[in-house]
Amino acid sequence: MKNIRSVAAGQFIFLFMVAFFVFMAVVSPQFRTHYNLFNLWLDAVITGILGIGMTFVITTAGIDLSVASNLVFSAMIGAILMSRGQGVLLAFLVMLAVGLGFGLFNGVMVARLKMVPFIVTLGTLSLGRGLAMLSTRAKSVYGFPRLSPALVRGKLGFSPLLASSWLFFM
Repeated sequence: MKNIRSVAAGQFIFLFMVAFFVFMAVVSPQFRTHYNLFNLWLDAVITGILGIGMTFVITTAGIDLSVASNLVFSAMIGAILMSRGQGVLLAFLVMLAVGLGFGLFNGVMVARLKMVPFIVTLGTLSLGRGLAMLSTRAKSVYGFPRLSPALVRGKLGFSPLLASSWLFFM
């Protein structure tokens, strides 16, 4: 009995999430729809992909607070390019370059200049969010090419393409 309690204590968040999922599935018929479950899975995948990179950072005794703002700024730049008629491939390459630029900046500041990772990434967190707001003037971006939703909603079997790539890297 003591062993079961210790396992349950270690997995409390997971068990709570499963219980909440079951509760919502029983209480709300809209929760059980294919569309909702697909969107939940897709949202979890984005966090999971970021988590893979963060695992490497944390295992080397580092910290990176700027991951989410790097994602937001990179996505905003890509969204702006696509809404202005640029191709999806160009937008993807620019988003990749922006994300790598943020990472390179953080890496140089921490590894070469021996700055504290917490301070550097806290600064780039603010920088990324500020640049995302400035780049769009705090307005929604719309008018994407017809191809972009197909890429996001693409499926490999029953699973979204993005989720399949996440499972591959795990």
